[in-house]
Amino acid sequence: CSAGNELRKPFNQSKATPKSVSGGKGFKCPWKGCRKSFAVSWRLSQHTANHTKPYPCSRKGCGKSFSSPYHLNRHESAVHVQEKRFKCRRSGCAKTFASSHGLKRHSFTHRP
Repeated sequence: CSAGNELRKPFNQSKATPKSVSGGKGFKCPWKGCRKSFAVSWRLSQHTANHTKPYPCSRKGCGKSFSSPYHLNRHESAVHVQEKRFKCRRSGCAKTFASSHGLKRHSFTHRP
């Protein structure tokens, strides 16, 4: 079918291109080897950060980078600051965690 071909653009590694106008997931990831595609451009932008990891850790010698400020902050709290703000509220348990996810994972150990 030739419908929509006039809107199809050649593959360009510098930006996402719509695959077709017939619906579906029109924004394809331009990274070599990645086959993901998205219905809306902002999801592609969000996904591309997984490849580029534009948020580097500023700690000397660390060298890690992350796809979002959330993941960077979680890393810094857990690895570098080791501030454990999340405390288990179970009677007799003194465990603390750097993230709410860690506390939630721990809470399963108290279940019968």
